Amino acid sequence: MCWKCGKQIDLSVKIYRSTVCPTCGQDLHSCKNCKFYVPGAHYDCHETIEEAVTDKEHGNFCDFFSPMRYKWIVWKA
Repeated sequence: MCWKCGKQIDLSVKIYRSTVCPTCGQDLHSCKNCKFYVPGAHYDCHETIEEAVTDKEHGNFCDFFSPMRYKWIVWKA
């Protein structure tokens, strides 16, 4: 699912660094679109990456990337 527009993405097709959302054009191989993206975790990632990825919204070369299947939900107390 695209983190920016919420469009479902066909996960049977491999997502490369240059793959973009067909609806909004946002890079899909990005931290914000990865199931391991956890704001507040070490380098904002649940995996043990060695270097921080500073741009969380654009394509990157992270080997741990795995597309998220559900849109982030922010719970408010």
